[in-house]
Amino acid sequence: MKLEMPANSSVYVLFGAGGHAAVVYDALLSRGLTLCGVFDQDLAKNTFFNLPVQHHYRADSWTEALCLVAIGHNATRQHWASQIAHSFGGVVHDRAYVSPLATLGEGTVVMAQASIQARAQIGRHVILNTACVVEHDCQVADFAHIAPGTVLGGGVKIGAGTLLGANATVLAGLSIGHNCIIGAGSVVTQSIPSGWIAYGVPAHLIRENV
Repeated sequence: MKLEMPANSSVYVLFGAGGHAAVVYDALLSRGLTLCGVFDQDLAKNTFFNLPVQHHYRADSWTEALCLVAIGHNATRQHWASQIAHSFGGVVHDRAYVSPLATLGEGTVVMAQASIQARAQIGRHVILNTACVVEHDCQVADFAHIAPGTVLGGGVKIGAGTLLGANATVLAGLSIGHNCIIGAGSVVTQSIPSGWIAYGVPAHLIRENV
């Protein structure tokens, strides 16, 4: 596994204190990594497990730590990643498999039981969620989210900012463009152009994702 990110650090901060952040934290714990701080602008979130939540991002806080943007929504994650001055890390859960021949970009998280196979190329700030399968030679672009249980056949290409819902399947060799949403449980049997919502078995175009 090639990590396109700064040298490993044992200390992290999270931007985000919601449900997705809890799963990211679990991945950090599985690797024996330390969470030293949490940012979240939601004033209703005052603590994250045993840590106080800082409601305003500060570039001069925990400057030695690597940051993960722990927000599930792709566009929101992309927005905040552009605002953060910390270096970005990444984390692969101890119970995930990532081929040593795969590449992961900075900020990417790989959850428990996920399987990422040889020559897969994963971009920056991607979520590879619980028990998803990314087969050989797949390309997943920046800020995409591959939801729990989703299966990408060999050589699939996923565009930037695209969401594949839980338990979706994409047949080998197909492409899904950027900023698409593929509904949970869908089976994609033909390539999907950018900017569309599609679902069904087989998946069909529903409307533009505006």
